[in-house]
Amino acid sequence: CCQNDMPQKVGFACKKGMKAKANTPNQDNFLILRAGNIGCYGVFDGHGEHGHSVSSFVAPRVVQHFACDPKFKENPQNALRKAFSMANDDLIQRTATRKHMDCSLSGTTATLMIDLLSNNGEREFCIAHCGDSRAVLGYSSN
Repeated sequence: CCQNDMPQKVGFACKKGMKAKANTPNQDNFLILRAGNIGCYGVFDGHGEHGHSVSSFVAPRVVQHFACDPKFKENPQNALRKAFSMANDDLIQRTATRKHMDCSLSGTTATLMIDLLSNNGEREFCIAHCGDSRAVLGYSSN
């Protein structure tokens, strides 16, 4: 179904939800990061008063922790587990030192897909999620 080449096109759309307050910010974030034979695609759905700050804070950190794991290519599942946990620890530390981002009633979901060539040359997809967000992978046979 899939060739070992990275996809040539990636599309995205991000639209603010319909809230009772018209002046609330869009709390959704996404990321698309491609470097060599590795692609990272993420969706982060903030919620609560500070959801926009939480999703903006978590998105780059979870990818940074994943990429800094020296064994991410050998064991991407373990690297993703650790990255999610470390990003959560970062958020807890940040909220303890900066009072402008109260996470007691705010947070974010997170869905991250890693697309990489494994050590044996096969294309591998690894998906992790936290909260009620999910990922769907589709392909075209044309």
